[in-house]
Amino acid sequence: MDTFSIITNKDIIEVNQDALGVPAKRVITLENGVHEGTIQIWLGPLVEDDMILAALNASPHNHTFPLSIADLGLPHNSYTAQDLWAKQEGGGYTRLIQRSDTMTINLRSHQSKVWRLRPGNFAFLVQQRIEQW
Repeated sequence: MDTFSIITNKDIIEVNQDALGVPAKRVITLENGVHEGTIQIWLGPLVEDDMILAALNASPHNHTFPLSIADLGLPHNSYTAQDLWAKQEGGGYTRLIQRSDTMTINLRSHQSKVWRLRPGNFAFLVQQRIEQW
């Protein structure tokens, strides 16, 4: 991904300019080897009951780790999670996550991943099933 596509990502800019104006907070810091805090999980509120979830690998090494959704303390039982970087790359990856789920997150060296979480709904599930058939 080139610099221009990073700084012009409309979804990331929208999150940055969110009308609620509340910054995300680091909620989880993972220790990997001798580098404490190399993996960081950030969470913050957005307008309309949405949330922003970000994972950052601040180390020079690739890392794969489980993230328990229950550990985040989200107010709703389910969310649609839209990967804002994958969407820009044409993937538009959206999935349903529930409080009982564990996400496996793969991060390359110095990579971040960002998801917009919207409270889940039945219509999303129906649409996903239709697309899979």
